[in-house]
Amino acid sequence: MKMVDKAMAKAVIDTLENLAFMEVGPAPETSWEMTGQSIIAALLCHEPLQGEIRGIFPRGLITEIAVTVFGLQDEACSEATMQDVSAEILNTIAGRFLSELLPEQQTFRIGLPEIADRPEIEENEDWQEWFFQAGGCTFSLSLLNLTPDVFSTGKHSVADCCHPVE
Repeated sequence: MKMVDKAMAKAVIDTLENLAFMEVGPAPETSWEMTGQSIIAALLCHEPLQGEIRGIFPRGLITEIAVTVFGLQDEACSEATMQDVSAEILNTIAGRFLSELLPEQQTFRIGLPEIADRPEIEENEDWQEWFFQAGGCTFSLSLLNLTPDVFSTGKHSVADCCHPVE
């Protein structure tokens, strides 16, 4: 398993287990089907890596997290609450991912998460995608257009571990 894969898996598992007390595991891509019932959150990485991290989360999963974290009833989960929870989950995963991937004392800068409306990957984009399962739902995390040449020192070379999924 490549370092980038390990870093993403650890970030996702740690985030959902610690935040929402959910068991998380890998999911086969064949179990994935994004529907209109998904929320897409995205944030930009600015330094030392540049690119985008995107999460596509089923509303059922986000509702379950909101109920667990905030003690809300299912019907009390407004669209705004679900979007806020999706953005915060992505923000936490991104921070943990970069902390795992970069050298121990390396700082990083990421943008604020936003709700996106473009789930598809453009033909000219470099990307890698992971699929996970929690609460009976499959969700995905993606790295898009990560600029590997800005990372020249540290534990591992991003150029060696970030590549499109084939």
